[in-house]
Amino acid sequence: MNEKIKKALIILLNDELIVASWGISNITINESYFEFIVSGFIYQGKVSISIKNSNYLITFENGYSEECNIDNLVHYLDSKIEKIPDYDNAVLKWLEGQC
Repeated sequence: MNEKIKKALIILLNDELIVASWGISNITINESYFEFIVSGFIYQGKVSISIKNSNYLITFENGYSEECNIDNLVHYLDSKIEKIPDYDNAVLKWLEGQC
């Protein structure tokens, strides 16, 4: 496995609470990329993370893509997948619907 891909996976695993909030599933790991499905408040669908020069290319199933560096990877993904204004109340409402 490419070292940059391995590093990105480790970064995500180290922030397991945030990553778990995305409803992550169906993780596929390849030599040069990895992808997964999410079910967040903002985005639901496939996310692919690959290497682009010294950064990572984040591609969403809807065709949107953007480069991100390793230091901002989790924060960037969280802002595109899950983190909405008034997040705490949204989580409480979601939990009420689950019970």
